[in-house]
Amino acid sequence: MPYHINHHAESNIVVVDFDNLDVETELGPLNQSVWDLLDTQSQPVHVVYDITNTNMDFEEMMKAANFARSSSKTPTHHHPNIGKMVVVSKNKMIQLAAKGMDTVMFGNLKLAVAATQEEAVEIILSGR
Repeated sequence: MPYHINHHAESNIVVVDFDNLDVETELGPLNQSVWDLLDTQSQPVHVVYDITNTNMDFEEMMKAANFARSSSKTPTHHHPNIGKMVVVSKNKMIQLAAKGMDTVMFGNLKLAVAATQEEAVEIILSGR
C-alpha cells in the first residue's frame, strides 16, 4: 500500500504517510479511507499529510489539487469532523502549491505547511 494511516486518539491527530502515491489511481481510495475514519469520530480530527517521501511533479500536484476541489467526490476537507490539515514536505514547490490551495479556484482549502511531522503536530496543538 502506498500510504499508511495512523490515528493517534490521545491527541486526535491522524497522520497519513505517503510512499510514492500514484495520484491518479490511489488518491481516491486514500481519501475514502480518511473519510471513513472521520465518520467514526464524534469530534473534529486533525489530519497530517506527510508527503516527504513522495516525488510529485507539477502534473501530479495539479491532479491532486483538482481532486481536492472536485465536488463530485468526497474530499476530506468537506467532512464535518475535519479539523486542521497540515501538509508535511521539505520540497519548496510542494509547500508553495499547498499554500496556493487557499484560493477561490481551489475552494479556499486551508492547508498549513510544515517541514516535519513534529512541526505539524506543534502547529495543530498551538492553534496556528
